[in-house]
Amino acid sequence: MKKVKLPDTINVSYHTLKITMLDPTVALEVGDQQGSYDARGQNIFLDSAIIEEGGARAVSLVLHETYHACWYIFNLDKAEEERAVDSFANFTTELLIRNVQLRNWINQELCD
Repeated sequence: MKKVKLPDTINVSYHTLKITMLDPTVALEVGDQQGSYDARGQNIFLDSAIIEEGGARAVSLVLHETYHACWYIFNLDKAEEERAVDSFANFTTELLIRNVQLRNWINQELCD
């Protein structure tokens, strides 16, 4: 079975988020993080070792960083709980509908 690669970009609304892998040393020792979202550049940075390891931890990291994008794109910092939860649900639905390769990667990492 051919392994599905995490896509290089993720489309949400009118945004194209670029995925960039970071060397684990840079991610942890310099940035003290496993990933990050750069709103200005529309970039998601991910610790390459976690993504290579795969599984639920990798999926959680990718979703975590896309949810930072959701928070920014939909301006949720002052949102009431119901609006925020609804936005995350709609964001996730759109994320999975519009990004087939991402959906297939998630399915592979969680089910194989």
